[in-house]
Amino acid sequence: MPQPVTLAVVVHPDTDATVLTALAGLTTAHQIVTSAKRELKGVTAKYVAFIDNELPVPQAFDALVASLEATGSDFATGTAELLKDGERTDLWEYARGGYAEDVFAAGAAHTTLDEHPEALLDQALGNKVLRADFARALEPEKDLVVARLYCAAGSFDVLPRTACLLRSASKPGGADHSLVAAMSADGGWASQGEAAVEYLVGHFGADPAKLSRYALHLLRQIVIRYGQPNTATTGVAQLVNQLLPLATIADLRFFPTFDRWKLAVLALGLPELIEWIAGRWTFAAPTPERATLALLDGREAELPADFAATLGLGGRTLTTAFTDCFAPAARPRITGTPPVADPPLLSVVIPVHNVEDFLDELLRSLQAPTEVPIEFIIVDDASTDGTFAVLERYAATDPRFVIVKNPGRGGGQARNVGVELARGEYLAFADGDDIVPPGAFDRLIAEAQASGADIVTAGFRAFNAHDTISYDNKSRYGRGESLRGITLADLQLLFTRRAVWSRVYRRDFWLANALPYPSVSRTNDIVTVMGVLAAAKSMSVIPDCLYLYRIRPGDGSMSSQARQGKGSSLTVSNLFQEVTSARVISALGHPKALDRYWRGVLASAGWHLARHLEHNIEDELPESGLYQLRQILDSAPGWSLRSMPAPRQSMWALLEAGEPELALAALRTEEGEEPEAAAAEKAYGLLRASKYVSATAVAEMGYRLGLTADPVAPLVAAANAAAAPPPPSLARRLARKIRSRLIGKK
Repeated sequence: MPQPVTLAVVVHPDTDATVLTALAGLTTAHQIVTSAKRELKGVTAKYVAFIDNELPVPQAFDALVASLEATGSDFATGTAELLKDGERTDLWEYARGGYAEDVFAAGAAHTTLDEHPEALLDQALGNKVLRADFARALEPEKDLVVARLYCAAGSFDVLPRTACLLRSASKPGGADHSLVAAMSADGGWASQGEAAVEYLVGHFGADPAKLSRYALHLLRQIVIRYGQPNTATTGVAQLVNQLLPLATIADLRFFPTFDRWKLAVLALGLPELIEWIAGRWTFAAPTPERATLALLDGREAELPADFAATLGLGGRTLTTAFTDCFAPAARPRITGTPPVADPPLLSVVIPVHNVEDFLDELLRSLQAPTEVPIEFIIVDDASTDGTFAVLERYAATDPRFVIVKNPGRGGGQARNVGVELARGEYLAFADGDDIVPPGAFDRLIAEAQASGADIVTAGFRAFNAHDTISYDNKSRYGRGESLRGITLADLQLLFTRRAVWSRVYRRDFWLANALPYPSVSRTNDIVTVMGVLAAAKSMSVIPDCLYLYRIRPGDGSMSSQARQGKGSSLTVSNLFQEVTSARVISALGHPKALDRYWRGVLASAGWHLARHLEHNIEDELPESGLYQLRQILDSAPGWSLRSMPAPRQSMWALLEAGEPELALAALRTEEGEEPEAAAAEKAYGLLRASKYVSATAVAEMGYRLGLTADPVAPLVAAANAAAAPPPPSLARRLARKIRSRLIGKK
């Protein structure tokens, strides 16, 4: 008497004989049902499986059926492997992107997405057995998107064994049932994407980090599938726009720069621009028409703020930043001797611009004997002096020097170009007017190899014609020996060193985590360095001073231009980078690190603002600068604002109010200057109304501005008017605090 059929295997009519032969090995009583649309008419079996062109593993399917019999779950899944050119690869490692938790490795019975949300990263259908009634409710003839399968299941089983092999030659749409694959040309499956996103938000909305993680996985699938020219669909744009707001800046950093730009143009419905981005790797992208590029004009606000911050805009428009990165003029041109064939251990990226007077000294220092196989990628950023001639002279005799012509987009873009061309296992940076001491790179690489660190940081010395200042890590961090295995959570003082030089980085770590250098000419390494410092799982700090930073005369260097407040564009760029860095650090969730960051950022950005007021007050901050300033003030914790001296609090508040002259007047009270009476009255009124200035600071500024004889009187009056006046002891402490700060100021 024949056994009742337990399992129905639905196969596509085009399924080849190899699959049918494999299914013959099933010991479970089964039937083969042929259907192009996965229809279940006439199926009487208790369980069902769907096979297109995957190669099933019969013993695994027997085990899946046995698991369902034991648990009563809605479906059971095994793992899957990719079969390409005779080699098998774990599909889950590819799909997860290296995520630590892994139900597919450990297995689970009668589990749920709440217990194992990483299951949502599954993208295969041919490794599953479903209860037939559960399958019918999903209407498989309309397609079975795996995300929908997991969302609908009350429970499921996971067996840590391979159930099918996905063949790379499978027909499109056959073996891949991921959410992304289901987006058809007319956007008909956009509703499937919406359902999955609703599930993500509903189940992980209280855990933004987890929500971001799974949104990121789906975005990665989109880039893989639709990140090439002429592949995107209308449904993809809709799905990208649903997923991007869910991803945090901390996770978005794991996308390479060019992939982030692909997501940007997909979200804006401009897939035709992907051809530019894809061609950037080979420097062979077509020349775009201006009308196409104009489609980006004014669309920055359409992208989520966190995501836009990862594009390296530097305060520029999307159009300008995209052109800087991907227009034909932005493609570097390697000049001189081709690089040596063997990849070096270390690549050193050096942007140069009009440094003819200093370049010889740098290049001679780089030629000192070294044990490290090394290449120096020197990107000339449209110099107008003899800089490039000096480079050609050195490159003619030393094949380690790779010189590159860049079109003049600023130091940030020059560094991005150098990183693209780097081939070493490790990456380092230098500036064209500085000096690298003998043995510096040997010491840094030795520590990197010994510790396995993502980043190794050394000290440096700043020098000019008259003086040298040592910034060694021994005095900075109070340790004479190397520190290993640390993170920003362990040593928040690392925030205070945001220059990219005097460090080495593992290049694979850099490419996976670094935000691009913003497309600005000066002070362009803040965001990039903060991003990699925040992402590092292990860092080493060594006490040695292994870099010589030149404080240049005149106004040619980045820092000297900042000291002189060279125009509002530099100030806007600095504010933009600080806002972006704040998002990166906030995503870490380390209170001590956040505390250290905000204390530093308000001091650093305040320094730039003060220099702007002192030297360029007639060059008003544009609206974009005021927007970034307000972003900082609204993001900074109240205690960090209140910890600043009263004149600095007042400077920020009055700038935010659009009163740069009054902000400068408040700043100058630090030197005992008092503004005219009318200006003092106006400033005092604005400060009293500002939410960014503490009551103590307002009282102090009334005294500094010459409006009150006693700095404590306004506080006492306000306290007496309050419903619950503070105790007299508090008033006395405030009085002592204010008066002690004011000694010698009047």
